[in-house]
Amino acid sequence: MISKRGRELSEHQPQRRAVWRSDERNAHRERSGQSKSDDGTSFQGPPREQRIIRVGALCEDRDVARTTRQATPGDMIRSLALIVIPLVVITILLTNTPDDHPVREVDWKPVLATARKEAPFEVLAPTNLPEGWRATRVAWVPLGQPHLNGEASPRNLWQVGFLSPDDVFVDLNQGDARPRELVDQQSRAGTPDGDSAIGGQSWQRLVSPDGRTKSLMLHGPTATTVVSADLPYPALEAYVATLSSSG
Repeated sequence: MISKRGRELSEHQPQRRAVWRSDERNAHRERSGQSKSDDGTSFQGPPREQRIIRVGALCEDRDVARTTRQATPGDMIRSLALIVIPLVVITILLTNTPDDHPVREVDWKPVLATARKEAPFEVLAPTNLPEGWRATRVAWVPLGQPHLNGEASPRNLWQVGFLSPDDVFVDLNQGDARPRELVDQQSRAGTPDGDSAIGGQSWQRLVSPDGRTKSLMLHGPTATTVVSADLPYPALEAYVATLSSSG
C-alpha cells in the first residue's frame, strides 16, 4: 500500500525527468546553433569562436589568412646596391678627365719640312705659340696618294692640329683643289658669319649649324686655308695671327 506522500513523489518524478530531458535538448540545440527551444522560445546561440594564432609576422584566421614578411638585412643590402651602383658609375663618367687618357703628341716639324719642299703653295704653320700648346695631328698628303679610307686624295693636302692649354683642338687645313668640299668638311658645314681682318688680309667667318664650331677661311691664289675650333672668333684670330709660311 502506497502512502499519500509516496503517490505525490511518483506523480512529480516523470515531470522532473521530462524537464531535464528538455533542458538537455535545448542545451544541445544551443551548442549546435538551432534557434528554437522545445517550448518554441527563440534564441540565438553565442557567436562562433574565431581562433587566431599569431606566430611572429604570421596571422592565421579560420576565415581570412594573411601573411606579411619582414625585411631582412639581405633585402636592405640589395636595395642599397640598386641605388649606389648607378651613382658610382655616373660619378666615374663625369669625373673622367683628360689626365686619365694622356695626350699623344706628334713630332710635326719634320712633316712640315717635307710639305714645304713638295707643295705647290705656301704651307702655313703656327710660330711662337705660348707654352702648353701640343701638336697632336700632322699630315702631308700629295695629290693622288691614299688618304681617308685609303682613297686617293683629290688635292695636295696639309694638315696640322694643336691642343690648346685648355685642351681645345685647333685644326689647320690647306688644299689646292675642290675648295668648297674642303671648307664644308673642316667647318662642319659652316655658313658665312662675317669677316675678320688679320695681318692685312680678310678671312671669312663661318659657324656650324649648332653654333659650336667657328672657322676662319682664306681663299688664296694657289690654296684655300681653313682654321677651325670650338672657340670664339677672337681666340681663332689670335691663333691665325701666328701663322707663317717660313720659320
